[in-house]
Amino acid sequence: MTKLVGGTGAGSVSYMKYEWVRDQKAEHAWMEDANGKVTEVYIKIGDREWIWMAGMGWIEQPPQTTPTTSTLPSDVVSQIKQVQQDVENSTARFDKKGTETVNNVRCMRYEFEYDLTTEFPNLATGGTAKTDSHSSGEVWIADQSGLPAVIVKSKSTTEMTMTGEKTVIDSEQNLTDIGANITINPPEGAMQIPTGTTTLP
Repeated sequence: MTKLVGGTGAGSVSYMKYEWVRDQKAEHAWMEDANGKVTEVYIKIGDREWIWMAGMGWIEQPPQTTPTTSTLPSDVVSQIKQVQQDVENSTARFDKKGTETVNNVRCMRYEFEYDLTTEFPNLATGGTAKTDSHSSGEVWIADQSGLPAVIVKSKSTTEMTMTGEKTVIDSEQNLTDIGANITINPPEGAMQIPTGTTTLP
């Protein structure tokens, strides 16, 4: 769950939901608005990817020649990793608070707070712009036999300031139904984008 609580678009809420099946190497993700309306759907099975968008239906994506990576940290996990990799430009505090059971998993709870300065793409003018962010919240990490130390739940508030404009985002992430019997199937009737080389006369 991502909620804009301050800045442009304040009050808007969106939900990104995922299913992941290790044995299939498959992912199924979909985005919902505050009313539960699905606005985008993604499916990935092995090296094949499909996207569904309202008004367009299913489209199979051409094979990726290079891995796709996002330049914006979309959740607390990627933010924490960025802090760990960029120690010079960040100040961080992580405090262990004890054991709790969350989403039916025994977890260790931590409180965290950090500041981070990064260069983000400036969509308005091109190039990049310096962004100062302050994040705080709680994270519950699996501490149970038979499970890796994955994040089971997180709650955070991030204040970002770029080019004088401040944005405040509340986020919550939950991992549930570990070990559920899930099968992800390719969509039917997907349109394929032609690939190849065109030679002009």
